[in-house]
Amino acid sequence: MKLKMTVPIVSALIGGISCAVLGGLSFFQSREALMDSATERLALVAESHAETVSKLLEDVQNSLNGLARSGSVISAVEDLTIALENADRDAMKAYFQPEGQAIGFRLSLTGEDFADIYGWQHAKFHSTFQSVIESGYASDVYLIHRDGHILYTAQKADGFLGTIQDQDTALAKMAREALKRPIGEQFFYDFAPYSSFESTVSTFLAQGIGDSQGEATQPVAVLVYRLSSPLLAKLIAGSKGEKKDVVLLGTDGVSRTERFGGAGAEALDYRLPQDVLALTTQRESGKISFSDPLVGSALSFFLPISAFGETFFIMALEAESQALAATTALGESLILFFFW
Repeated sequence: MKLKMTVPIVSALIGGISCAVLGGLSFFQSREALMDSATERLALVAESHAETVSKLLEDVQNSLNGLARSGSVISAVEDLTIALENADRDAMKAYFQPEGQAIGFRLSLTGEDFADIYGWQHAKFHSTFQSVIESGYASDVYLIHRDGHILYTAQKADGFLGTIQDQDTALAKMAREALKRPIGEQFFYDFAPYSSFESTVSTFLAQGIGDSQGEATQPVAVLVYRLSSPLLAKLIAGSKGEKKDVVLLGTDGVSRTERFGGAGAEALDYRLPQDVLALTTQRESGKISFSDPLVGSALSFFLPISAFGETFFIMALEAESQALAATTALGESLILFFFW
């Protein structure tokens, strides 16, 4: 009788252990498969966004170069310089910077109905710079004379009618350096704190402009494109507003755009751990698993991109817990089964 009862019990135990072993193997195989799948997915995301951002920044450079060399922009500098000498600046500010109006409204002001020579000159070329912003190539466009006066800004948001001598902003610092460069040479100013209506972090690209006679040996003015971090963040936010955890990083490991993972981080507020940064400098590209300050254990894939004569990294990240959600559920089921 004892033997008859023991055999089924032993058989059941052996069967249970076998199921547990097979389940454990399936768990680890599934975990490895999901890790590989997540890495492949992150690689595709990083490659896609690297291509998108690289194309945009190349287009920005080409747009700036084309306009800075155009006769219409050279004429605009000369005409606006004369117009500002006798302009009613209070009236200009009242028209171009109306209180309570959004940036979009200011951008739409052509100056055609402003009874002043500045408005007439402004109306001749404003649509050109407005299209630069609407094409996504810049957050704002500036013309800055070599004497330091800010002749024009498309959005009239910051610096309008001011001078770079009385400012210590990133815009002023950039312009002072750009004006020292030869005509036609582009000057890049890396992402830095800069307060504007839509952002607190921006980068700048400037190019020196000559005169209409072609006699100037140093820039008469600089044409400046400002790109805010949110402008680039929109590119990597994904379709339909989906906020993918993809970030633009400098070679110093500091984020140039917002991080959407975990609790999130603003541009310049996130920094890669030093050991991870060391790996990005040792490899051309690849996957890295590390302990991320925002999401904990993370999977990532990074790719370098070149822009404005500098190197940046596009990094796509995903929390390991999210990538392994399916195997976590399987593991919990196995534990319940074994101890049931």
